[in-house]
Amino acid sequence: MKSTSSPQDPPISHKFSLNFSSPMEENSLSKLLPPPISTQTLHQKISYAKHKTPLRSSKLPKTPSLSTCTTNPKASSNDQSPSFPEKRRVLIVGAGCSGLAAIKSCLDEGLQPLCIERSTDIGGLWNYKDNDATGNAGIYRSLVINTSKEMMMFSDFPPPESFPPFLTHEKVLEYFRLYANHFGLLRYIRFGAEVRRVSKADDYQETGRWKVEYVWRRATRKRSRGISTDEAYNSSDTESDTIQTTDSTIHDLFDGVMICTGHHSVPYIPQIPGLAAFQGHVLHSRSYKESAPFLGKRVVILGMGNSAVDIACDLAKSAKQVYLSSRRGCWLVPRTTFWGLPADMLANSRVVFTLPYRLLDWLVQVQANFRVDHEAYGLRPHHG
Repeated sequence: MKSTSSPQDPPISHKFSLNFSSPMEENSLSKLLPPPISTQTLHQKISYAKHKTPLRSSKLPKTPSLSTCTTNPKASSNDQSPSFPEKRRVLIVGAGCSGLAAIKSCLDEGLQPLCIERSTDIGGLWNYKDNDATGNAGIYRSLVINTSKEMMMFSDFPPPESFPPFLTHEKVLEYFRLYANHFGLLRYIRFGAEVRRVSKADDYQETGRWKVEYVWRRATRKRSRGISTDEAYNSSDTESDTIQTTDSTIHDLFDGVMICTGHHSVPYIPQIPGLAAFQGHVLHSRSYKESAPFLGKRVVILGMGNSAVDIACDLAKSAKQVYLSSRRGCWLVPRTTFWGLPADMLANSRVVFTLPYRLLDWLVQVQANFRVDHEAYGLRPHHG
């Protein structure tokens, strides 16, 4: 997408006239006036003041378009026109939560971002799919975020008041869409593109630039009446429409690279003795979607983190028996606390963090035991 801006010539905001009574007065006042300008330049300035659109001329400097990344080496050294500094280009990998915030931050700082996203939509982790062929991190259908909307929101874009205190994954994705549309971030994202290599440019020592190779897969829809378009394909279109995809390998230079791919894409499975010989179904929480496939089965969940406890509650609806296995227990802190307020809103405050550590630790334990007696259920962790 190209975008051009007009030279910022100051508009003529004051009109004046001088009447000279004698040649002597004219000569004395001429020393105080600025040097005369050409008629063409004056007309251009007047055009800018009236219409905010200056007349194009080879004598006026042109701001580089957003798609331009290098200066013109063939520019004449005798050209005395002022030059505008080019924006520094930044590559952003991933259009999830961090990627969207990175795009806006670059724009706020006067940088020129280009975001590469290998899927066809924004959201990253929070874009739920039953079967994701791109290998992105997955979430389960019943997921509700464990951070209140007031604590997870972007500081310059609060979520709508109609949203619940704790958002489902559908609401989280909706919030990201509102954020991207409000600040116009989608125009800086190149969907269907995947980075293959990032390395230092040949002139890295002088410029600090990076050389990037990525593959951009573009889908072209060909209608039955013979018209081709690059618009996104809609599965509800007629069956006579055909989709053609073309892969283009692109090499480009950037002044900076921001990796915003998250840390949930690659699952970690510990080495457990006898796991290879187990005859049942072994599944990492990254691949869990819903409880229906576990109807009437006995399931053991290893670990007691956020995902483990969430999935255990979801499986309890369908499975015959669900076990939670933990090496050292945990503290179960509810989402809401006194007066139904989100717990993280009360905990993450300056007043709370000024308390002595031992007192703060005791208060957290008291709050956790309001809902569940950790001693009675064997949940009290050994570390506190």
